[in-house]
Amino acid sequence: MTTSLWARALASLPDNDQLLLNKAAAPSLPTEQILTEILTEIDVQRDRCQRDRRKTPSVGGKQLVIRDVCAKIAACVNTFVEIVDVVVSFDPVHAALPWAAVRLVLKLGLAGLKTFDAIVEGLHMAVKLIARGEILEALYIGKMSGPGSSAISALGEELFKGYKTVLGFLVAAKRFPQRSRIWRAVNIPAREALPKYVEEMKHAEVEFLNGNQLAESQSQVIALTPQNHF
Repeated sequence: MTTSLWARALASLPDNDQLLLNKAAAPSLPTEQILTEILTEIDVQRDRCQRDRRKTPSVGGKQLVIRDVCAKIAACVNTFVEIVDVVVSFDPVHAALPWAAVRLVLKLGLAGLKTFDAIVEGLHMAVKLIARGEILEALYIGKMSGPGSSAISALGEELFKGYKTVLGFLVAAKRFPQRSRIWRAVNIPAREALPKYVEEMKHAEVEFLNGNQLAESQSQVIALTPQNHF
């Protein structure tokens, strides 16, 4: 039986990070319910931004309008909701884990505007990667072995690395508001952790797209190749 990619990603993290994420996923709720709660919390945050066009600098230096990023997160989640029953059926035990962590981070972000400003860009990237990765798993599940499956196996490894980065970001984002402003000001690695994760998630997004193209092409070639029957 193939090990869940989310389970592998979780197991690759330090023990205290695993504990934090497992607590976020307890009590166990259906993924559909968690997504509904995420949408409710995003709407609350977006409403708080309606009276102004509050901005935050992106990793690349561009000014992001918080309200617009919230809308993008909601759109991504809404799209995933439409197919969630099919997607999570391939890994119902672990598929809810990253969404539960997103919900936890959102709850913390609602406690303070500056906290949310600091994590919103990464949260958008994390939501995109979770949704895209779980869709790709659903498309290619069961094809990780057998003749001509090298591209699909390679995609699986890219998904694993991307999932690990997403979980790392969510852990860092969860801990961010728990540190004092003075501590964050003098602790350079901690201050740079969130932007670093954003860059890594952007790279993972590219690898997801490249891996999907290769896996799709290989699947088409296999489908067109005459099979010998003995």
